[in-house]
Amino acid sequence: MLGNRKAFETHVTRTVLEAVPKEFFVELQRRAQAAYRDEFHSVKNCPTVLPEQRLAKLKADRQSRMEWELHQAAIAAGVHVTATPVVENDWSYVYAKSSSIGLTQSYVQFRGDLPKEAKFRERLAAASQFPQLPLAGESPSLYEPCEFYALIAHNPIGHQFTDNKQMLGSIELCVPDSAMKRWVFQKSLTEIIGLYPTVAKRQIASRDPTLKKGAQQQRKK
Repeated sequence: MLGNRKAFETHVTRTVLEAVPKEFFVELQRRAQAAYRDEFHSVKNCPTVLPEQRLAKLKADRQSRMEWELHQAAIAAGVHVTATPVVENDWSYVYAKSSSIGLTQSYVQFRGDLPKEAKFRERLAAASQFPQLPLAGESPSLYEPCEFYALIAHNPIGHQFTDNKQMLGSIELCVPDSAMKRWVFQKSLTEIIGLYPTVAKRQIASRDPTLKKGAQQQRKK
């Protein structure tokens, strides 16, 4: 059983590294850190929010901000993204798709937790595809079946409304089972970023000083 799980994790990891550009995870992690910091200070300094309601407002504002950050990180990395087809309870969720991986994002209370129940996540986890045709003006690849539906799960360091507790604690790439009841794959973005092969910088050979001198003499003639 353990061997099967290891093999599955290896397969998902390989698929993610092949399907999703490293730049996407780097950009999203950077944006998430800034979003957590900015949204906390925005709520903290808002004069129209009651102290008893600040934490609830922060969670709502942060969810909206992280939708924006996922959308912008996808655009920056050349990943297909939309907020059109995934609508539930009057909210349009951002959905990104890179090759064989479909992605959404959500706050979770604790690292390792599943997000709040949502029908669209259950459908994506079960079928890994949208049961509809592409919409006008959007890339057809967004609606093609994907091998894995994954979720960017993030949470703060703690739960008190203080500077040090409301900064980004963890942000992970998680793959749920087909029933959306548990994670079958879970890695931090930092860990995933570190798994991409390092691209060696091209070495520019220094010019032979003898040749350089000869060229200067030729110009003088």
